[in-house]
Amino acid sequence: HFEWDPVASTSMSMWLELVLVLETARVTLNGVLLEPLVWSPYRVEISRELRVGRNELQVEVANTNALEKRERPSGMLGPVWLLSRNTFPTLLG
Repeated sequence: HFEWDPVASTSMSMWLELVLVLETARVTLNGVLLEPLVWSPYRVEISRELRVGRNELQVEVANTNALEKRERPSGMLGPVWLLSRNTFPTLLG
């Protein structure tokens, strides 16, 4: 989970960015499954799902079917950022 304070942001257009994902990601924010993230940039708009205060975030990362047969690293290897158009990014976790 993470806390969000809208006073820290002057924009209501908010985005979640997963910096480095191998290979695909499914993101759920506050019980809402968002669009799948299948290529870089791994970014999704969360303006409607984001709540003031406590937010519940789940990220599920998986290989694509074609890559599952090969031994290859997978997972979320970079940080998660909360972005808005008018502010610096906020690191989550």
